[in-house]
Amino acid sequence: MKKSKGKELVIHAEDDVRSTKTMKMVSRKPKVNPEKPPSSRRIEDDDPDNAVSLKCRPLHLVELASGLTADQRADVHDIGFGGLLHLKVKRVPKNIVPMLLSAFNDGSFMFHTPSSNFLLREEDVHDCFLLAMGPKKVPILGTRHSTAASQDSCITLKDKWRKRFGVEGSSNAILIGKLYRKLVQIKECGDDFKRLFVLYSMSAFLAPTTNSTVDLKLLLAVKYVSEIGQLDWCSYVFKNLVKACFDTKKKPTFIGGCIVLLMIAYFHRFDFQGKATPTTLPLIQHWDYERLKSGAAAEMESGFLGNAVLSRTRYPICMQTESRAGMTSDLYDEDSMKLISFLNRKRKSSQKINVKPEKRKCTRVDNRSGVLNDDEIQDFAADIMFHSLNLYTLLI
Repeated sequence: MKKSKGKELVIHAEDDVRSTKTMKMVSRKPKVNPEKPPSSRRIEDDDPDNAVSLKCRPLHLVELASGLTADQRADVHDIGFGGLLHLKVKRVPKNIVPMLLSAFNDGSFMFHTPSSNFLLREEDVHDCFLLAMGPKKVPILGTRHSTAASQDSCITLKDKWRKRFGVEGSSNAILIGKLYRKLVQIKECGDDFKRLFVLYSMSAFLAPTTNSTVDLKLLLAVKYVSEIGQLDWCSYVFKNLVKACFDTKKKPTFIGGCIVLLMIAYFHRFDFQGKATPTTLPLIQHWDYERLKSGAAAEMESGFLGNAVLSRTRYPICMQTESRAGMTSDLYDEDSMKLISFLNRKRKSSQKINVKPEKRKCTRVDNRSGVLNDDEIQDFAADIMFHSLNLYTLLI
């Protein structure tokens, strides 16, 4: 005979001869609705137990930079990663991350807030970190971009690096912790140090992997040290962040991508408490954990993003130089093709966008106030790049 009392289920010996003990039903926690966006979760503080897990962890990079010799710091500048030496953020306030991810559209690269909308692009990465933004695309090992090496040589290169860190087996990865300990031990400058620094800063901070391992896809990019500074690392970091935001919608537990970039790009565009943030590059030199936490607290108190006054400064800062201020049609045509190519790689062949930008002058929008109204947004959408984004939206 079975009796049920609340959440207890008592099983008597005559009912089940295998057990004479009392069994208790454990009340399970309600399942999280997978369709519920992470931004709807109410996180009261930045306690790791209550927040999502971020793979962008700058603490050890800050500690590593503080212990570099003068020659090593010169090497970091030589390869176009010198802006990272200004990094002060050791922790990331997690309470505002869901709101930021909700406000950032990974399809249009736009931040949408109740008070304003603005575009995020590769140049924001350069503003934030002064990262190398060369003319060459970052080569990826083992993909169609790795034209300099065959499949066999790719495997050989990976095995060589695994053996160096004492990792056996072609399926095993190199833990970031091992790479960090190796970097700390190196006191000399040179090509080997440059390779290791790029691999660590990318895998742990700028384009972190979700499994806390070294991103072996970048081995080809660091093979020829003299070319590291000529690569477009800003585009790589930006696209990695966009992909991480896209993946987070499907699996919000672990968040990859450089979330610090997302925070600084957002906070720097607003004047909090009536105070404008300095615009000297790199922008990361003006931020630490306490300041990010203060900005996050102000946003969380209001319950929505964009409650501060939008800055009058035009961003990205590096786009305001004389060489790029003209906004020539060549610049926009190139960006449009890069954008279309990026979107097409994420779509099926039958849904790809087949658009060839027309050579014409681009209309500039003089945004004196720093805030776009509806009419200005429509005018801006007439630009060739935003036209491509609109086509992409219609095809979804």
